Amino acid sequence: MTEDMYEIIYKDDEIQLNLTSCKQPWNCNCNTKLDDEPKCGYPPEEARQRFVRYFERRIEHLKSISTEQFMKELGYYHYE
Repeated sequence: MTEDMYEIIYKDDEIQLNLTSCKQPWNCNCNTKLDDEPKCGYPPEEARQRFVRYFERRIEHLKSISTEQFMKELGYYHYE
């Protein structure tokens, strides 16, 4: 396993991982840091864990909403 650090980027309904040059993520500034992300860079194993948590939360959300809500979230039904 490498010593590389990765930043997690959220866009719409996606999650992405980018290599970052920051080796001290608690001291770095990055424009992709969100309020629920405690730092800007993660080692591979921690990044994998955060990806798993993201998809688990997404699945639970999708299970909890109606088909109509699901379609609205995807932009196929317009709010009335």
